[in-house]
Amino acid sequence: MEKYYVFVQNGKINGYGMCPCTGENLYSVEVSKETYDNIAEFGNNYYIFKDGKIILNPDYEALQAESENRARIENIKAELEAIDISSQRSSRAISLCILNEETPNPEDVKKLMDYENKAAVLREELQELESLGNNESEGINE
Repeated sequence: MEKYYVFVQNGKINGYGMCPCTGENLYSVEVSKETYDNIAEFGNNYYIFKDGKIILNPDYEALQAESENRARIENIKAELEAIDISSQRSSRAISLCILNEETPNPEDVKKLMDYENKAAVLREELQELESLGNNESEGINE
């Protein structure tokens, strides 16, 4: 019969396997196949080690939402950076026209406005996510 283990180090789950593992502040707790499979699917934060047992983490959903929030924030920042890079040509063309007292190309103006509108939407989402992240992290015990 196969056995399944969760590895606990310094009071926190840091892995899982089918062979017991020991080391400095590391030991194995035998678990059910269901627990093993859940950790494999959902990650180490799905359960916690408490009172010598592996139990469902009551904060898992909040931690997962926070993790997804951080990932979206990073994606938005990357999108904003890409917009900044992409808008440079239109910005330079418009600036040169203004410096030379010429009328800017309407296509450049439209492109720049499109970039700015997209960036404004992303900045608003970023601000909402950052404020949501600050509020959520205050309620999570680590």
